[in-house]
Amino acid sequence: MADKKITALTELSSGSLASTDLFHVVDDPSGTPINKKIAVSSVFNAIPTFLGLNSTVTYTANGAIALTEAISILNASGASTVMTLADSSTVGQHKQIVALDVSNTVSVELTTTIGTGHIYTFDEVGQTLTLVWTGSNGWAVFSGAQNTVSTDVSGNSPAVST
Repeated sequence: MADKKITALTELSSGSLASTDLFHVVDDPSGTPINKKIAVSSVFNAIPTFLGLNSTVTYTANGAIALTEAISILNASGASTVMTLADSSTVGQHKQIVALDVSNTVSVELTTTIGTGHIYTFDEVGQTLTLVWTGSNGWAVFSGAQNTVSTDVSGNSPAVST
């Protein structure tokens, strides 16, 4: 196998990549190239967890929303969920916030934002807020919406205040 080109190797069939499989890496290609290996699990462990949209946490009381999950669900059926969202350290991070129950106060205060709005209050079940971290400029609202039966969704975003 040592004299076989990578392009001549048998392709791994779709869906059969295992965490123990290996990738070929050329370390320091512009200096002194060295062939190395890395396990699939190591590659994916280096990817921030919030990029994998399977990380969801439900909040049922006041507190801080973690930056380490992609989707935050706010459930105020038993108590208010007045939340804060700190600044991220990863430019381009997306954060999705969903109101599951608004029986009590549901709001999110952003530490740093682009523009003047920084407190978002949810008043309808299904309202969502999608944010993107822009770096030192702060969180920017990517979208706000809610599940609705009408086609006019212009008034269905969480209310914003300064």
